[in-house]
Amino acid sequence: MYGLKNLLKQSVALTIANMKSRYRRTFAGFIWVIMNPILVFLIQNFVFRNILNIKIDHYVLFLLGGLLPWIFISQTLDMVTPVLVNSANLFKSMTIHPLVIINAQILDNFINYLFAFLIVLFFSATNCYQLFHELFALIIPMLLLFLGTFLVSWLLAILHVFYRDTRFVVTVLLNLLFFLTPIFYPISLIPSGVRWIVLFNPIYSLIEPVREAIYQYQFSDLFTSCLKSLIFSIVFLILAICVWKKVKNELYFKL
Repeated sequence: MYGLKNLLKQSVALTIANMKSRYRRTFAGFIWVIMNPILVFLIQNFVFRNILNIKIDHYVLFLLGGLLPWIFISQTLDMVTPVLVNSANLFKSMTIHPLVIINAQILDNFINYLFAFLIVLFFSATNCYQLFHELFALIIPMLLLFLGTFLVSWLLAILHVFYRDTRFVVTVLLNLLFFLTPIFYPISLIPSGVRWIVLFNPIYSLIEPVREAIYQYQFSDLFTSCLKSLIFSIVFLILAICVWKKVKNELYFKL
């Protein structure tokens, strides 16, 4: 029986081991990892602002609050969905809880994302006060981003064990949601008649608090977006627990 403390301890240990293994015998390996989302951000910022001519004040902060959280969520879901199946040999060779494998992958991705996000935020802030204010306001949105992504990943990873098409469905949905989610454009551009689709988009519910914290900060808007993100996380928590309880006795036999 795994306790929470033991689960977290093993997750952190496995995360550190994975990172050491990845960056062994590489020159500035960690820098390359965090440069990838930064380069994507810089290119899309140039394209959307200068070529597509999207007119939004402080567009760098606007895009930062949407694009980098999106990269974290999409990369994490793509990598974590098949992680239990890919780790079948590990489960057979030693006793390890599936959540340890999932946690380790998400923690690894989140550390990379956090460094990239903070680097861009540092150079985007106009003064030290703004930077300190945004860092303070980001604490809860970042926790909700991690929690929501973890819960969705947990659910998808379990489903993939029983339905191996899950990963392909996730890839297709993410490609569609990138354009249906207000990441590089404001929600005000979406016709009011179909705006409800975005408002009930669980990925947008995780991204919105991050954007509210750094772009045109209003406490009431941040509180509302955090509350909505928490509600979606609770829904996915209930779903993940229900699915886990139903299939946990069969899980190892399906790997």
